[in-house]
Amino acid sequence: MSFNLIPQKYYYLCFRQLHLSNILGYGRFTYFNIHKNVTDPARQDPDYFEKEAKKLPLEESKKKNNNKRVEDLPLKFCDYIMLMFILTWLVWPIMSFIQNKSYTANEESFYSNNNNYIKQNNNKKNERPTFNYFLKKSSEKKFGGTEVISILFIVISWSIFLFPVQIKVLFWEALESFYYYLCFRQLHLSNILGYGRFTYFNIHKNVTDPARQDPDYFEKEAEKLPLDARYIDQLKIFGKEKIGSERQLIFKAQDNLIGNSTDYGLPRLNMDEPKLDYRGIDALESAPESVKKIFSLAHASSRDMNMAWKSEMIKKVRRDDLDGKSLSAKIGWATATIRNWNRVYAEFEVQRNTSTRNPKLPRATWISHPLYLLINQRRKWLRLLREQSEEDFQRCINELRISYIVQKEPEHVKTRKVWSEVQLKRRIAIEKEKQLDELHNRLKDNREEKMHAIDKEAKALANELRKEKERLHQLDIIEKKTVSNIVGEYEPNYIGEMTEIVDNAQLFVH
Repeated sequence: MSFNLIPQKYYYLCFRQLHLSNILGYGRFTYFNIHKNVTDPARQDPDYFEKEAKKLPLEESKKKNNNKRVEDLPLKFCDYIMLMFILTWLVWPIMSFIQNKSYTANEESFYSNNNNYIKQNNNKKNERPTFNYFLKKSSEKKFGGTEVISILFIVISWSIFLFPVQIKVLFWEALESFYYYLCFRQLHLSNILGYGRFTYFNIHKNVTDPARQDPDYFEKEAEKLPLDARYIDQLKIFGKEKIGSERQLIFKAQDNLIGNSTDYGLPRLNMDEPKLDYRGIDALESAPESVKKIFSLAHASSRDMNMAWKSEMIKKVRRDDLDGKSLSAKIGWATATIRNWNRVYAEFEVQRNTSTRNPKLPRATWISHPLYLLINQRRKWLRLLREQSEEDFQRCINELRISYIVQKEPEHVKTRKVWSEVQLKRRIAIEKEKQLDELHNRLKDNREEKMHAIDKEAKALANELRKEKERLHQLDIIEKKTVSNIVGEYEPNYIGEMTEIVDNAQLFVH
């Protein structure tokens, strides 16, 4: 098995490159079709490209040389990079060497012999070493592996200048690939990071406001936002809140359980009554109180309480005492189960949040998944009951306090971005209607007075126009273009003028 893994590892490292995530793609670059703008009407023919392919010459055309030319590569920049590495790695060993040689040969030292420290000094003996001594000894490093590696790197770097141009080209391509992966593709160490460069997911938020159970709550709140500079940001926040609240609303909104953490909509039971399995037993009815208390709901298990709640919910909506298979009875049973599972799931969540265990306890998905399926099944039963009998449907939702919400079709469900755009367009339409109503009301105010002023101004303009026409008529009389006191309508001498025009035409036309 190891023999097979080694070639595969070599293949992926050398040819397929290093992919640490199966989501990054199937190669070095992601290929996709670039949609182009078509302006040639001939391309509307479905066989256009086949016909053009037949017209191509059969002679081999010279292939374009797509290889990088040496003069096109920034080799000087590559050399500058290597020079930078050289200077960086060259300064540190030199400084370390100078620092090591700065200490004198006759430096004070300590020797240990049977845990007795003797200082080679005539004045002081049996003195323990101080912190400054260890600090000084730590700086006295000999020429070791780090310096050797730095010198090797310097030698290799300097040798690149002596390599031929082809080797420099290969080095530049390797540097270019490294820069590409470092800056653009990044390094994904897990396939759980998501499908993009950044991990994004909807954070499920805890909903405590009962008003959010209204399916149009966020749309109504979006309409109340002020139209200021922060309107778009506030709309984005509402979109995130809407998406984050959907999970809890799916489980609790139809049963009005948001903010109800006391009884979860379950019926109140008389704890002195016997358990469901022991009801109707004559011996228990005549038994002493201590025995009745043992078999009462006060000492019942979770299963017995669940059965009692289901029985009470079914009694509210069933048709008769023997009804147990109708849609109404099924809806009552499903409602009791849904609310009980919500109660149990909430207890698990409280235990999970208050636990100090690291890592945290897992979520109770063995409850939430069947709960989601049962909610959808109850919605189906409600839809069928509504089609069969509207009266039984209304009685069920009133007795069980169910909020029946008609689900939108998948094509009408809006995503976060589309939802924000729809709310923005709706708000623009509402503001337009408001402004039109305001203008209409302003127009209706004092309309009679405005119309009277307009009529008065129109009459004054008509009188002024009449006076101007009379003045122009007097000027025409003075210029002998017309005469005064004409009875009827004055017409020019069209016949005489026409005769003159015809004579002139015959005279000048050759």
